[in-house]
Amino acid sequence: SFTAIYISKDLRIVHVVPPEEVPEGSDGTGSSWENAVGDISEAYRMAGAYRGEVWLKRGTYTPAGAMMPRSNVAIRGGFAGNETSADAADPVANPTIIDGNSTTTDFIYTGQATNCVIEGVTIKRFVNNAIRLTGSSTLYLRNCTIESIAPTTSTAAINPKPVWVYGGIIAENCMFKANARNIYLSNPGTPTTIATNAFLNCQFINNRFYDTSGTPTVGSTIFSAGTIPIVISNCVFTGNISKHYDSAPVIRYACDSLVIDSRFEGNEAQYTARAPIHITGGKHLFIRCSFETNKVNTSTAYYYPSVAAVVYQTGGQTMFRDCLFRGNKAPTSTTKAYADNQGSASVLAIGSCESTFVNCTIEGNSASATASSGSAATIIGNNAPRIAMVNCIV
Repeated sequence: SFTAIYISKDLRIVHVVPPEEVPEGSDGTGSSWENAVGDISEAYRMAGAYRGEVWLKRGTYTPAGAMMPRSNVAIRGGFAGNETSADAADPVANPTIIDGNSTTTDFIYTGQATNCVIEGVTIKRFVNNAIRLTGSSTLYLRNCTIESIAPTTSTAAINPKPVWVYGGIIAENCMFKANARNIYLSNPGTPTTIATNAFLNCQFINNRFYDTSGTPTVGSTIFSAGTIPIVISNCVFTGNISKHYDSAPVIRYACDSLVIDSRFEGNEAQYTARAPIHITGGKHLFIRCSFETNKVNTSTAYYYPSVAAVVYQTGGQTMFRDCLFRGNKAPTSTTKAYADNQGSASVLAIGSCESTFVNCTIEGNSASATASSGSAATIIGNNAPRIAMVNCIV
């Protein structure tokens, strides 16, 4: 005799409602809205049994502790509580909030997960991490807001990294707001299906890292310690600030990058940070980007050859094509720590590497200097840099 066993390959959907809204008579399986569960952590575990999804009804969820990452599982918010299709979710009409309440350390932490999908939710007020994936992981963030992760007074000992991925990330239509640091990218243990990290139509607003102690840190928006190229398209970076030595309030990286149609406005490098954008290697192409009212404000002694209000480049190659630089400022520093410090630049401070400007407008930028703080200019070069300007307005 033979025993036939039927195993369904249908997508498993676990329906979740706020704990106070669990329907009377629910069987606790989450198989429908009528049988919805109220525990997001348990729902995530259940969905992980077989390529499942967690559908969250509008409302606020407060996990009791961190959830272990799970491969091929999606968390989707924005449901009113009667939908039968993921396409019907509307995160704007049905806001879905996952709140650490400033007491829970992490949301998803820590382990390897491939095809980890989070869509249509706001993740806020976790003490250290919103999401940390290790090993060789891939993360897809869509229509999400990550905000108020880690207090801005966090120290190097706390070392917050709101989104930390060993592997690849694609973030689309997301907002990263009022976090202490943001995206930390590391190489995977083995290659993943994401060959290029991408940030598409994202906003990085008022992220700040104020700690000034400890070893050099990474700043407040995107830091890459890996080699996977990055694409940034139609993104906005505004009001981001970092104070830590060797950090950058916007981007610090050495991997190759392509940055298109993006705005960098009102970002500030303070104390002993170098510049809003810090490039240490790789090839970088900026196309149709605007850089306006950014600032470097080294109110104490600075410890490098120079600082800049937009870009500090110590390696690699950069090209700016059809870009606007306007109203960026590098005011006088109090003093300089070493005799070979050259001063401040309102646009670019560059070392022994290469930068090219094509069809760019550079206007209304300012830098100032004193005998104690060194020279000032729109562009400052140290150690024989190679700089070209083609058809530019300066």
